[in-house]
Amino acid sequence: MKNQNRENIVVTVSRFRSAKGLEIIPKIAKHVENCNFIVIGTADVDSEECLKEIFKRTKKLGVQARVRIFVNMSFSLVLEKLFTAKVFLHTQPTEAFGISVVEAMAAGCVPVVPKAGGPWFDILNREQGKYGYAYSSLEEAAEKINLLMSDERLRIEISRRALERAKRFDRSFFESEIVDVIHKVAVSKLKH
Repeated sequence: MKNQNRENIVVTVSRFRSAKGLEIIPKIAKHVENCNFIVIGTADVDSEECLKEIFKRTKKLGVQARVRIFVNMSFSLVLEKLFTAKVFLHTQPTEAFGISVVEAMAAGCVPVVPKAGGPWFDILNREQGKYGYAYSSLEEAAEKINLLMSDERLRIEISRRALERAKRFDRSFFESEIVDVIHKVAVSKLKH
């Protein structure tokens, strides 16, 4: 399992768009000690305002030394950061599913997600502390990150469960479940 030799890094992978809620990262970083935040994203001409806002808040809150922004990185470098980080911070509260959360879990990161939307309901299965954590406020997000950074045994255990949970979203698993459902329906219809 790939959760040894990790650094005190919180990583976020997203497109740079206002709807993604990335501007909360500097605020959360202000309340978290002893770790760095890495924000990795794709950007285009519509990303300018979002990036300006993140840089402005990072500077205003005095966390520019601990919050690093990477724009349009190669996929191999994104993977490298995911395999180095301890925590994956998701910021979009209205996310329908959040495949980046599953990818981070598969890389060994513990997800911290908004307590709303697909990541909380579908990926973490509304189970606080089992596969990751959900937050309702910036302070709660910082509290969960601080907990994971300070308790390595807990982080490793949740990381292990998160990795197993991520496997449920593998294509072959979905195909197997669909075949199973179809089989159950067919058997049920034959009995009637």
